[in-house]
Amino acid sequence: APSALWASNISGMFKALAATQQRAYDIIQCMNEQLLSQKPEGKVLYALTNVLKVTATKIEMCIAGNYVPPLLYNAKNKSLRSLNAPASPLGIMLPGQFKTYSETIDFEENDMLILFTDGLIEAQTSDGGQLGYEVAKKQIEEQIASKVPSEDFVSTLYSWLDKNYEIYDDVSLVLVSKFGK
Repeated sequence: APSALWASNISGMFKALAATQQRAYDIIQCMNEQLLSQKPEGKVLYALTNVLKVTATKIEMCIAGNYVPPLLYNAKNKSLRSLNAPASPLGIMLPGQFKTYSETIDFEENDMLILFTDGLIEAQTSDGGQLGYEVAKKQIEEQIASKVPSEDFVSTLYSWLDKNYEIYDDVSLVLVSKFGK
């Protein structure tokens, strides 16, 4: 299938760029230019991408196209904030028009970065409504307050989702956590 070939192509691009580019922002910009230059005439091809570069004390991130804001938990302040990250998908906009969300975050002991796709917030309630971002954020806050360990955090959230909602779209959930001593 053509889409499987493009997915493979994007994966290969990402691996090559990750090895040669120093900044997450540069990886995203190069991927956008590559997709634009390789797009077949008359076809629409785009990708939604989050690039994270993680060090011992910081996370550099660049987001293209994921309209679901990631959540950042600061353990020292006991605060959970949405990273409002409006950004253009890869492969649609020319470099001057292409917008990304970039931020470098200080990342300390017991902090968490939670990224998820629209499949989570679009899960269906029994009456046909959608779970929604705020309900998902509230569940994540409850798991943090309940001190769900990082290694169980994703499976606990998936179990809650599966028990209470119907999932009709793919759900991706990534947790980056810095374990305490």
